[in-house]
Amino acid sequence: MAALPAGAVPVVVESDVLQVLDPSGGLFKFTRANEGFPEGSGTMYIVDSNTGNPAAFGHPTAFTEPNSNDWSDMVGVILNPDGSGRYVLAFLSDIEGPLNQAAALLAFGAVAPRAVVVETGGLQDITTPYLNPDPSYAGYTAQFRSDVPDAGTTVALLGMALAGLGIARRKLA
Repeated sequence: MAALPAGAVPVVVESDVLQVLDPSGGLFKFTRANEGFPEGSGTMYIVDSNTGNPAAFGHPTAFTEPNSNDWSDMVGVILNPDGSGRYVLAFLSDIEGPLNQAAALLAFGAVAPRAVVVETGGLQDITTPYLNPDPSYAGYTAQFRSDVPDAGTTVALLGMALAGLGIARRKLA
């Protein structure tokens, strides 16, 4: 990543979000991936708690971008990497290219996705089957949003970035 001019602020675009809301609609837990700040291929983003439905382990959902059969994201339930034996909600996100399907399935303990869904850019309810059905989570909801870059947003962000560079350049001159 190139260095930013003095005074310039990086533009962070929220890409994918996995969140759990409490019964009042308040944010309980979340995790997200940001465009432009990749954490490496195969990074698993998790909602750390006991939020995953153990029965959904091995049955992830794959997401595709509109007009494509390539998988861009996968969401489901995995065993918590902390060794606690608890199940957690998790997702894998693409990094400038489609997901490696075999590696994504392996990460979720699966041989095939339970569903393949086209990204909408909006929050999609994944409460059933992924949220833990334990009574302590009664009324909670789980949602996932996979980014869909649209031309208007992309042009607007590019314009803001260029304007910021122009201002920073004038301050240096």
